[in-house]
Amino acid sequence: MTRSRHSRLLLAAGFASAAVIGHAADATPKAAAGGWTLAATDSRLAFVSIKNDAVGEVHRFPALGGTVDASGRLALEIALDAVETGVPIRNERMRTTLFDTAAHPTAKVSAQVDAAAVRALPVGASLSVATPVTLSLHGLSGELPGEFRITHVSAQQWRVSTEAPLIVNAATFGLGEGVEALRNVAKLQAISAAVPVTASLLFDLSGR
Repeated sequence: MTRSRHSRLLLAAGFASAAVIGHAADATPKAAAGGWTLAATDSRLAFVSIKNDAVGEVHRFPALGGTVDASGRLALEIALDAVETGVPIRNERMRTTLFDTAAHPTAKVSAQVDAAAVRALPVGASLSVATPVTLSLHGLSGELPGEFRITHVSAQQWRVSTEAPLIVNAATFGLGEGVEALRNVAKLQAISAAVPVTASLLFDLSGR
């Protein structure tokens, strides 16, 4: 092979590699510049179930995605299939009997915050926010009162945490029959239909 042909082949390979890398990067959804993107591995969303009116157990949703746009609109998506209760058979029952993830794989949360006030926070400072939260779950939507604390963690990061748990009532989202089915299969006297939910969500400044 001549040197010139070898050089042309290397150049073509380089352009092909760059195109593949560029396509993969474009496929990753990001919030527009001026907004924030959820740092999923550093975020937590948990809920508590209470059985037999006496025993509380903490569960979590480890698979999250979300953004806050430049206007302060928060959008969070929760993969229900990834629910983690610490017991494999209970995870499966949550997926199939309660959430019916084959038909309803995700839950979505939206809320509005004051983006200008959040940006104005000095590093290390925080503010308390009361704002309603819209939850879309199991094909139904409902509004919940929310109390949050927003902290400016570093130059590029903000954390949003619940100051008080969000209370999700199973009946509001068509989950009452699923809760009763779980109670029967687990041979329990009762499972509370009111579920406290807590969150600690870390967001990175987008477009940095």
